[in-house]
Amino acid sequence: MAHKIFLSAMYPRKTLRYEICQFLLAKKREDDTIGRPLVIRLSEMEELLQYAVSSKRDNRIDDLAIELNKLNDERFGDKGRRVPLEIENMEIFKDFASNFEANEYLMVQCSSKDLEDYIETLKEATSKAERAANILKIEDIQNGGVRIISGNKSMSIRGGRGLHLQANIVKLMVGGHIDLPHRPKDARFISISLYHGSNYDTGDYISFSEMSDILREIENDGERPDISVRSVRDAVNNINMESIKDEKLGKEIFEINSTDGSFCLLN
Repeated sequence: MAHKIFLSAMYPRKTLRYEICQFLLAKKREDDTIGRPLVIRLSEMEELLQYAVSSKRDNRIDDLAIELNKLNDERFGDKGRRVPLEIENMEIFKDFASNFEANEYLMVQCSSKDLEDYIETLKEATSKAERAANILKIEDIQNGGVRIISGNKSMSIRGGRGLHLQANIVKLMVGGHIDLPHRPKDARFISISLYHGSNYDTGDYISFSEMSDILREIENDGERPDISVRSVRDAVNNINMESIKDEKLGKEIFEINSTDGSFCLLN
């Protein structure tokens, strides 16, 4: 029986709050407006909508407004004396959706130091909670690879030729997406849900056939016919053979249903 693995409530990377902070930190590093607020066109935050929890675009814009408000009210550090950011034009939230579509300005006062320290606070709190709950999580590593973490154990699957197939399977099954930078913005990301147009919850069964179709779509937009049902099944089996080793995770991470040719991610 598959166990659901809920990552979004704990793991800060690829969640809206974490990505907003990373976005603002990058803006500060581009142009450190010491003593002055960042002035950001809302269209610049369009790509952040992919990290919202809602499925419809209008609701994702609302999610962004909610998270920005939460960050504006957030306090951290010694006795809660520090803030990650302060929004100077709060009136923009009176009709945030319309202002977003009209590409109005957001004015944010923040410092690189406060953003960096707040991001570290998020990471530390999340790591403690995950270790306590023994929840499976992933981290991206170089060349498209992935590190799988469970409690105090971990294993890495390198990216690059030969192992990228395994890394992409793990990312997709955890509920993540694969970035295809050569594609237009509205078709840049592929996930299990986006591919077959229905909701996928981490821990759901996926057929080897469907996974091979998704991976062919990712690999040069379908120009890799060598990605077959068998190659996907072999990749899943190889991941399990590695993950079960005591020096790695000490357990299998996939459960295979041989009857209908499907598999799921286990906690």
